[in-house]
Amino acid sequence: LVTVTRVKGTADLSLARVYWTSLGELKERKETARALERTVPYVRHLLSQRLTLRRAPEIKFQYDESVAAQD
Repeated sequence: LVTVTRVKGTADLSLARVYWTSLGELKERKETARALERTVPYVRHLLSQRLTLRRAPEIKFQYDESVAAQD
């Protein structure tokens, strides 16, 4: 189970940082991070179909440490 906590885009819309969190231990979190990285081309493809931009933004998945610090 992965939860997207926020998305931050650069001013020129060339990069979107997707912050996420999930339940589980460090090993499971690393596996989830690898799985998310494998989905980047697919997510960019979906964005390019739905957005009216010349280029779909680069996608960077980043674990949201702020949520983990609240536990």
